[in-house]
Amino acid sequence: MKKVVLCGHTGSINRGSEAIIKSTADLLNKQSIKVILATHELEQDKKMDISMFENAVEYTKIQQIKNSNLLKYIEIEIQDKVFKNKYPMYVALQKEVFKKLEGNIALNVGGDVYCYDTPYLSYALNQYTSKHSIPCYLWGCSIEKDLIDKEMLEDLKGYTMIFPRESITYQTLVDAGIEKEKLFLMADPAFTLEKKEVVLPENYGRKKTVGINLSPLMFKCSKDEEIVWKNIYEVINDILQNTEMDIALIPHVYTENTEDILPLEKVYNKYKETGRIYFFNQFYNCKELKYIISKCSFVITARTHVSIASYSTGVPTLVIGYSVKSKGIAQDLFGTYENYVVPVQTILEEGQLKKAFRWIHNHEEEITQKLKDRLPKMKEKVELATKELEKNN
Repeated sequence: MKKVVLCGHTGSINRGSEAIIKSTADLLNKQSIKVILATHELEQDKKMDISMFENAVEYTKIQQIKNSNLLKYIEIEIQDKVFKNKYPMYVALQKEVFKKLEGNIALNVGGDVYCYDTPYLSYALNQYTSKHSIPCYLWGCSIEKDLIDKEMLEDLKGYTMIFPRESITYQTLVDAGIEKEKLFLMADPAFTLEKKEVVLPENYGRKKTVGINLSPLMFKCSKDEEIVWKNIYEVINDILQNTEMDIALIPHVYTENTEDILPLEKVYNKYKETGRIYFFNQFYNCKELKYIISKCSFVITARTHVSIASYSTGVPTLVIGYSVKSKGIAQDLFGTYENYVVPVQTILEEGQLKKAFRWIHNHEEEITQKLKDRLPKMKEKVELATKELEKNN
């Protein structure tokens, strides 16, 4: 089979992105398919170990274009700023990646690329591969329905095949007019990610522990940040005052401005004197974090890939959601996202998170059994997707 160029990786400092590329590479390697990583942050990725890839290529940075070819840079800036044409910039950034695509296939890392800002990098990739008759697949994606405008729909129709990672996105694509023959419903690749054992703090796990992850993005997406904070403090107070459980604060993204450590540090400073708070503020990789999460009895999380790490290790989880992905993944696991996901936009009163977590806590055995029954199917969906990819090449 042709080699796979895994495109669009933004860097492993987002451990969810790291989990997607590593689990994907591991699955493809098992089928003797060689994978090349296209990344925006090569040095960052090397620190997290990318030995599962045959090699890696880094996207060109705009500053590099400016330093090496000032006239080209000015031309790109004029197109972008004056004529509102962003494609010359996003083509220039992918020049080295496009070289690797010759004779191979493009596997565009989906994740939530189509959930927030306009994905011009993906648009430029799709146009290039279409022009040069290179197969291009959108892999493990979630897509917000309200973002699908004429331009995005045209782009989505250009993919050789799309692999949505949850059923809400699958139905959104069908409703938008994407042919079912071009769709293959999978699960997030990180459901298959192996965990890696690390040395844990003394006494960690000696009794039941609630893992908590918070993200600056959840507050940005909320309608009332103050009420969200009150809800967080309420659920923590409830755990500390009415149970014997400990709490583990677990970051999963370390990028500037979206760094999970910042809100978690605020929580830690408020409760550290209780002696029941663990703060995992070191730079663990995604496999190590999955091991830490697997030792929890429950998890409350904003980050999707913390929920995937906890789901896939059998841990009952409450998600504070802010996009379609959390709803879709929970729905595919449990048949509904009700009780399992609290959209942050709906947190408008005190007591909502406390009530939601109490439901998870009271249904522990039922949820654990559902996860045990459903997880093999989720992993199988990922494995079947890689086989579908191979079959079509």
